[in-house]
Amino acid sequence: MSALAIGAGGVVMAVAVVKTGRLIAQLTSEVERKQWGLLQQLMRFFLLGYLATALLLLFDNSAPLTLLVGVVFL
Repeated sequence: MSALAIGAGGVVMAVAVVKTGRLIAQLTSEVERKQWGLLQQLMRFFLLGYLATALLLLFDNSAPLTLLVGVVFL
């Protein structure tokens, strides 16, 4: 059940990453593009964390889970 909830959060984050990319494409200010680009990179990092956490839970490999969560939410 936890893996499904984490997966759902990952889907929401993936949609946000795509929408942020569309927003960045419409911006004209280079400063704003860089700021939003940084935000999008952080979103991708969290998305990878969501996916890795869900996979670890699905395969019942909780040993590296504590380390992963600590790194993602540092």
